[in-house]
Amino acid sequence: MNILIYKIVLGVSILLFFLPKKWLYSFALFLILAMCVITSWWASIAIFGDGFQPLTFIQLSGNPISLVIDQLSAFFIIIINFTVLTGIIYAKGYLQPYFNKKSKTELAIHYFNFVWLHFSMLLVCMIRDGLAFLIVWEIMSISSFFLVLFESEKKETIKIGINYLIQMHIGLVLIMSGFLLAFMQSDSTFGFEGVASFFTQHQPFLVFFLFFLGFGIKAGFIPIHTWLPHAHPA
Repeated sequence: MNILIYKIVLGVSILLFFLPKKWLYSFALFLILAMCVITSWWASIAIFGDGFQPLTFIQLSGNPISLVIDQLSAFFIIIINFTVLTGIIYAKGYLQPYFNKKSKTELAIHYFNFVWLHFSMLLVCMIRDGLAFLIVWEIMSISSFFLVLFESEKKETIKIGINYLIQMHIGLVLIMSGFLLAFMQSDSTFGFEGVASFFTQHQPFLVFFLFFLGFGIKAGFIPIHTWLPHAHPA
């Protein structure tokens, strides 16, 4: 039942493009709260209960994609929910000066991508299948790219956004290469199980290095953080 509610919350996010301008913030807040409640409940089961039972989320190429939460991913789910919830609360005052400057469509795009950034960050913590993970990772990059472009009337913001998008896709290629290398040299599936199998059978340096660079670019590790100082102020 919870997974159905979760899907419904994501589906109705499209209504942000059809609601009156004055309702956009309240509806986005409702969607964020709903996702926080559902996934925090799942996380609490993983941490304090008898363990979270995997839930089938979607079918991808005929294969069921399950959501899996262990205690580590549960911890990150709680952190993500806290950060996003405080962010949307802060946004009420922060975006107030833009209410009359931005069109309804521009604000709807912003809130829509904020909701989907939250959704994709949560799924990154719960998905083990390699292809599904890469798709969700791409959704996370695209949605955050549009958030960076909020003040797209400024040429500097466009340049910052393009630089961010390019670097995110460099990271994506590196992560994809790590998954592919592990998959081709192990007897397991394309995903984190394949990576674990590869690490037990082979020297892990090359795959680890590809993942370190790919995830490190996204996380803004020094010295591969050159997008970060420009994108965050934007």
